[in-house]
Amino acid sequence: MTISDNKLATQGRILVADDDLSERDISVDVDDADEMMPSQHSNEWSSFPHPIKHPLRSSFWIVRTLFGIGIIVLLLAIVAAVPILSLLVLGYLLDVEGRVARSGRFRDAFPLLVAAPRIGTIVLGTGLWLLPIFFVSGMASDAAFIDLSGLSASRWEFARVVLSVLIAVHLCLALARGGSLGCFFRPIKNIRWLISELKNRPVKNKTRCPRCGEAQKMENAHCSLCGMDLAALTEEDASKNLSVENSYWQRANRKIGKFLETLQLKYRFLLGIRGLLGALAILLLPTVLFSVAESTKGFPILVTVFGGLCLAIVFLYVPFLQANLAVKNRLGAMFELKLVRKMFLQTPFTFFFALLAVYALALPLYLFTAFALPRDAMWLLTLVFIASIYPARVVTGWAFHRATKKLHQNRKPAWFGWRWLCRVLMFATTVAYTFFFFFARDIGTHGKMVLFEHHAFLGTVLSSIFSLLP
Repeated sequence: MTISDNKLATQGRILVADDDLSERDISVDVDDADEMMPSQHSNEWSSFPHPIKHPLRSSFWIVRTLFGIGIIVLLLAIVAAVPILSLLVLGYLLDVEGRVARSGRFRDAFPLLVAAPRIGTIVLGTGLWLLPIFFVSGMASDAAFIDLSGLSASRWEFARVVLSVLIAVHLCLALARGGSLGCFFRPIKNIRWLISELKNRPVKNKTRCPRCGEAQKMENAHCSLCGMDLAALTEEDASKNLSVENSYWQRANRKIGKFLETLQLKYRFLLGIRGLLGALAILLLPTVLFSVAESTKGFPILVTVFGGLCLAIVFLYVPFLQANLAVKNRLGAMFELKLVRKMFLQTPFTFFFALLAVYALALPLYLFTAFALPRDAMWLLTLVFIASIYPARVVTGWAFHRATKKLHQNRKPAWFGWRWLCRVLMFATTVAYTFFFFFARDIGTHGKMVLFEHHAFLGTVLSSIFSLLP
């Protein structure tokens, strides 16, 4: 990527001059969104082919896209079930929200869509090759159970060891070659490819970059690995023997580095920490007040009612404050309440629709907290979480973008009648959510701790930690 997202969050700015916000930085300029978004060049997801002119290509595109989205959701669900690592998932969802808020394009809601199909084929291919090992290991265990010192047990154990080594080598070569599905079923070609790469031999219908040695298509103008201009190469340059410095191991190291760079683990982890701290700073005190009452009598119930009223008010702003944090990538953006209020004046119905989506999709998650799943099956619960919260993040980012665009164009606020109607509807939504939210502690396996999980804003960070408690 040419521009990292952490730089992206601070480089693109809109300056809005008005009475209350004098040249306040609110978001990236929507007109420059294409330039500000990370340029992926060949790694960018291809556009949808014409369904009439290219029916097969369009069908393959749909299948591949749905497969990639499914892999993304599954991977996020697995990671979200792991304590601490769930911060990566929260950071990823905030990153998705920020991307959509900056560009307004729903296709930017899947930054890992390019890598997801390949990850899926790697998981599928690896799983298929592990099946023979599981079968032989089972036979070896049965033979050892019947007669530990017998000839049959020793033969099955020998077969298990040999098969494990061979399959391990084959899987390593398949992954080194790229991890496509075909690589898992052509072991001889994988060996020939490795020899060719180690010796930097010419590749059929391809040429090697003289700088890094990466095999390139003849029509490529630039090297896909180091970016060298290949159009100006002479035949003498292309035929030069590559030095040891351009070895396969260095190329593999650079490719792994580029792959890890596309994952942006550090950026998303830190963004998740900021999102967690910002949301907790706003939600913690009202939630503590809301969880005081043990019965419907006495002073504690008054404290709980007051805490519920505070939560209903806070719930009006938290989704959009987190979107502001996702765009700017700084903790202080979580407290720019005046900015969010001004944005609401531009698109009240859009904000109401986004708010309704957030809480309508978050509420069913508390029904699943009634089931105490084993720790190794927590990903089933987080799978429901990802499938519910992901669309809510995308819709919130889209609403934030629309409000940003209109505010940037200095449009007049919406008619006061529409504004007050949406205020009433939004407050009714948060009050209803808070009312149903109160009963989550009665059905949840974590008791009162369920009230602090706030899946819509904190992801599974706290719930994954609470699952470790006895």
